[in-house]
Amino acid sequence: AKKWYDLALKQLSADIRQIQMVANAFMAYNKLDYAKETYEKGIQLTKDETQFASNLAELYRRSGMLDQMVKYYIIFAKNSPNNLKYIKQVMQLNMSDSLSLILENKLYEQVQLEPEEVVYPDLLGWLFVYKKEYAKALRQYIALDKRMDENGTRVFELGNAAEKDEDFSTAIRAYRYLAEEKPGTNSYKIEAKRKMLSCMRQQINISADIEETELVIIDSVYSDALQKLGLNNSTAELSIEYANFLAYYRNDLPKAITILKEIITRKDLNDRLVAKAKLDLGDLYLISGEIWEGSLLFSQVDKAFQEGFLGELARFKNARLFYFNGDFEWAKIQLDVLKRSTSKLISNDAIDISVFIAENTGLDSTTVALGMYAKAELLCVQHRYNEAFANLDSLLFLFPDHELEDDVFYLKAKTYAELKDYSTSVQYYTKIIEGHVEDIRGDNALFELASLYETILNEPEKAKKLYEKIFMEHSNSTFAIEARQRYRDLTEHLKTNEPMSKDELFMRNMHNP
Repeated sequence: AKKWYDLALKQLSADIRQIQMVANAFMAYNKLDYAKETYEKGIQLTKDETQFASNLAELYRRSGMLDQMVKYYIIFAKNSPNNLKYIKQVMQLNMSDSLSLILENKLYEQVQLEPEEVVYPDLLGWLFVYKKEYAKALRQYIALDKRMDENGTRVFELGNAAEKDEDFSTAIRAYRYLAEEKPGTNSYKIEAKRKMLSCMRQQINISADIEETELVIIDSVYSDALQKLGLNNSTAELSIEYANFLAYYRNDLPKAITILKEIITRKDLNDRLVAKAKLDLGDLYLISGEIWEGSLLFSQVDKAFQEGFLGELARFKNARLFYFNGDFEWAKIQLDVLKRSTSKLISNDAIDISVFIAENTGLDSTTVALGMYAKAELLCVQHRYNEAFANLDSLLFLFPDHELEDDVFYLKAKTYAELKDYSTSVQYYTKIIEGHVEDIRGDNALFELASLYETILNEPEKAKKLYEKIFMEHSNSTFAIEARQRYRDLTEHLKTNEPMSKDELFMRNMHNP
């Protein structure tokens, strides 16, 4: 048989149809090496390496010869850019560390040889997105956007991917390019500005030390953008986010309330945007002590959007308000309905508060202690921390050894952490672990104290011990799987004596409960 195979190869001419037929015949008999040799000789005879590039790429893929596979898929991509989507799918299905490295090196090599060819940066950008190396991908995509005078879609989608994976620095650069740097107009300009500012807020959200200069810069960008763009359906969401920034980062409730009031009084704005503004304004009224003004706004949104997420969220906010005010029976009725919410977040929060009310009202003839606790929670929401702590201290004094004791410690621990008083926060988490570890707040305290040691206090050994305690002694905990993974990661980092980078710690903190 070999004799006839060799004869078929020897008799090949520059006839493309003949070359294809001979190669197909070899493939029918699973003689892949002969099929490859046929196409390789066909390239020599036709003096056109693009002619059989896709065929050779597939044959080398089946043979596991990655270098040659990449070589011919790149030739195929350059010659047939309309097939880029197919080529990316094939690469993704066969992706490995080896293939990734070969592809990256080959593409960089081609970029140097043919700097004007757009297929290479396109494939490089795709590869970097696949590897979640968004900063590298952004360089390729911005270059493509400029060279091809694109509409920005590629860069915007990359920003979304980076934001989703919490690479906020890259997301901000992508959105800034579209909002501020890309020449001319583009359909993403306003949304990119909004998302850029959103990422900037998220980036500072868990920072141990927020620099005042950072807040001033963000404030200025918001203010300048809204002054230039005005208030309309395209900018209302940006305006709502600015109000929240002023309220929660700049402690400027009056200005925030003024902005939201303007939105809800405008007749030309979309009803859903007005409803979002009402919900946020209701929250600010709750903070400022005007709880019934807040309740009125929540009720308006509930009535206008009885079906769907906004209505359910309004009902939850109202139910929580009644809980804060000590009307536990009415709050529980509403919360029990919301347990069936289509939103998992609303459903879970409704279940948590409903169960909490049931556990602390079932046996007691009075609800004084629960009322004091709920009042303290409200005071924390209103940033009246000293009054909240005084209320909690009074609760423990009037009701010693009450079953709410672990909840009191937990609320204090969480609040002191938010106030950056980490040493006091550690003390209260430790009180729970030492005296109430089997209570409902026990595994929460273990996990959050471990996270505090890991991400803020830089004490990985202490964090590691607590994570181990969770999955070894509290295997049924909802934190067990995450704790085991963090334990493994910390063990690996400690073994190599390499501390976690700031970015890794940032990502950790983003997932704290």
